[in-house]
This record gives sequence, C-alpha cells and structure tokens, in this order.
Amino acid sequence: MFTPKTTTRTTLVSSKTCLFCGRGGKMSKEHLWPKWARAAIAPDQRGKTIRNALHDGPPGEPFKTWEAPVFEATLKDVCIECNGGWMSKIEDSAKPFALPLMLGRSIALAPEAQRKLALWAYLKCSLFQTMERDTRLKEAWAKAHSVFYETQAAGALPAIVSVFTARHVGTLVGQYQHRLLGSPDRPSAFIQTFTAGEFTLQVIRSYLGHRVLEVNRDSLVAGRDRRIWPATGMFTWPPGDALSDAELAIYTGPRVKGPTTHRLIYPM
Repeated sequence: MFTPKTTTRTTLVSSKTCLFCGRGGKMSKEHLWPKWARAAIAPDQRGKTIRNALHDGPPGEPFKTWEAPVFEATLKDVCIECNGGWMSKIEDSAKPFALPLMLGRSIALAPEAQRKLALWAYLKCSLFQTMERDTRLKEAWAKAHSVFYETQAAGALPAIVSVFTARHVGTLVGQYQHRLLGSPDRPSAFIQTFTAGEFTLQVIRSYLGHRVLEVNRDSLVAGRDRRIWPATGMFTWPPGDALSDAELAIYTGPRVKGPTTHRLIYPM
C-alpha cells in the first residue's frame, strides 16, 4: 500500500476481488508501511524486529505490544491496476511531506500539502483495517473502500471524514490504533490513529450524517494537534508539544459531538 515507483516490485498472488475497484483477477502484494519509511526510520534493520503496538481498549489502558519485523507487514487485497496506478500516485505525492515529518523535522504545510497527506492517511487506514479480525470493523468499512475509490479520483475524501496530525516521541516507532464509538449495533464514529516515527495521523469517519464532527480532546492532549482535512490554512508542523506513549493512548480516544443532536459520544 505504500510503494514508490522507484522501489516498487509487484508480486502476483492468487485471484481475489480488489478491495477498492471490485475487479477480480490477480492481486498484488502491498506493503502496509512504505519501504521509504522503513529505510528512513529503521535503517539497517533487515531481519530484525521492533516493538509494535495496538490500542483498542478504553483511553488510558496499556497498548498491546508485540515484536515483529520492521515495517514488513503486507496484504493481498488490491489489484495490480490500483496498486500501481492511483495508489502509487497518492504515495508519491505524500512522500515529500510525510518523510520529513516522520523524522521530526519542522516544515510549513500549505493546504495542498495537507490534502495530499490526508489522502495518504485515509488510504493507509483503509488498508490497516483489513488486518483486523473484529467483524464490527469490517462491517463499518464495508462500503468505504468503493466510496474512496470514487472520491480519490477527484483528489478528495468523503464528506464524513476528518483527518488530524500530531507529533509523537516515545518508545513505539510503528503503531496503529482503532476505536469504534457508540454502540456495536449503531456506531457513531470510527477512529483510526497510526504513527510512523514522530508523525502521527488520525482519521475519523462519522456515521451521524454528512457533516464533519466536532472533536473534544482530553485536557492532557488538547491543542497539540491540527486538522488537515478539511484544511483551514497553512501551519507549521508540529502543531504542538509532542505526545508521549501514555498521552498517545489518550489521544486515540477523543469524544465527538453529533451534527444534529450535539450530544457527546464517548469511546466504547
């Protein structure tokens, strides 16, 4: 899912149906983390493992951690045309901005750069969720992939999506967290957060109508991120003080306000 043209090496696998376009045929093996991220964040680590983390419990609970090869995870759910076409273009467009942020460098992000990063973040999260076994997550994303396939052609994300960025400095350099807000049978929002190096991105999808949700952060992490989709103007990254490992666990579980009732919805 993250392979620039200069390093792409397509591997054909058994016939399936593409996650995005719905076409059948040969699928390509897609890396969840881009190879250039692995090279920048964990150089000379081939054959070694790093500490990975998943957080899907209440805010403040510890991460589930395990040792795994450095940014080696792959999936086989996208076709050759998608992987080598529009997905590769999104990857290439985001790389000039994502790479320095992973390394903790301060740069100015214009709205166009934010749009490219937001598209990349949504693409990454849509692929990360395929690794989950939770049937609720798969149901929540059942139609999202085909919708994104259509909206990305216009260089945009669905109207129900918000994307935020923050900086994280801690012991976990490769992380992914998800939360489903509301009740299992009637979800209100789906939150995905992933970190590569010092770069943290959070995608929030609303199920409460076609409007951007209002997000209420815990006071410990409030004011330390920035919404990049929809973009509101240029800003210099990082948007605030870096999040620690413990603060990142809190950051993954914001409260949201519904677009019609304005009632607070807490994480499950």
